[in-house]
Amino acid sequence: MISRIISNVIRFRLVVLILVLAGVAASVYTIRIAPLDAIPDISDPQIVIYAKWPRSPQLLEAQVTEPLISALTGSSDIQSIRSTSHMGYSFIYVILNNGAQRARVQQLVLDRINTIRPQLPSDAVITLGPNASSIGWIYQYAIVDRESSHDIRELRLMNESQIKPALQSVPGIAEVASVGGLEKQYQLKIFPPLLVNAGISLKQVIAALQDVFQEAGGRMIEVTNRDYQLRGAIDSKDIDKLEYLVLGRNKEGKPVYLRDIGYIQIGYDQRRSTVDLDGSGEVVGGIVIMEQDQNVLAITRALDRKLKEVTASLPAGVEIIPTYDRSAWIW
Repeated sequence: MISRIISNVIRFRLVVLILVLAGVAASVYTIRIAPLDAIPDISDPQIVIYAKWPRSPQLLEAQVTEPLISALTGSSDIQSIRSTSHMGYSFIYVILNNGAQRARVQQLVLDRINTIRPQLPSDAVITLGPNASSIGWIYQYAIVDRESSHDIRELRLMNESQIKPALQSVPGIAEVASVGGLEKQYQLKIFPPLLVNAGISLKQVIAALQDVFQEAGGRMIEVTNRDYQLRGAIDSKDIDKLEYLVLGRNKEGKPVYLRDIGYIQIGYDQRRSTVDLDGSGEVVGGIVIMEQDQNVLAITRALDRKLKEVTASLPAGVEIIPTYDRSAWIW
């Protein structure tokens, strides 16, 4: 038997050589397109629903999480549904039977959320999470200003407006999360005694502030044979003029302005993370999350090319330093 095989190989050596070369080419091609990773992804294929509503966990569970779960049950493509509710937000994990049906199940989830949306609180925000697994963290970087001409607020804004959108445009990237730094806010400081004396409720203040940022359209007017469209809008440069915003009227019928019950100041959002680089001080960073079933080597190469393009457009002295690269684990 073995001698016959050897004889056929020698006799048809050209065919055997072609088959071997074809096998080698197929192997190289498969390696290039296979979802290579240093860590095996054993997580379940899932779709994450993020619900945000500034209420207690119990109220959020009763009025948002449970109705969403009830609307999602009953599909043969869904294996199970898990959820967790916290102060102001909740996560719903839809576990799939088959990852290949992800697109169809995602559309089903969106359709059912849209169907039940009128029954949920109007100010609750429901969004779908990125297509990523629990081990999608493949890359991390830090933003350093060598000339110390930018503070951590400016570096955070630079990451959010320039670096993060550029990296998220790379195919195969599910999300880029910013860590560290300060997020600028315009904050209204209210004095409760002044609010009581003016006879204005907190609900009126919130409604007035929300309405003032809604752009209002007007009619068209003609001036010197030209038509002009009128509209009312407030610009971020005119925030200081909000102190003249009329909130209502007091018992005497006089208008109550925003400045009568408080003032507006520039502040920062509550910090949830800090980033330190090699003990040299606080910096701003970013975490790159890869989509599920992707090739870490190919994604990292594309990231490196995009980072070089972004770095060239940054101010002088600002550098992007890689601090974690999972592709380095693959030989």
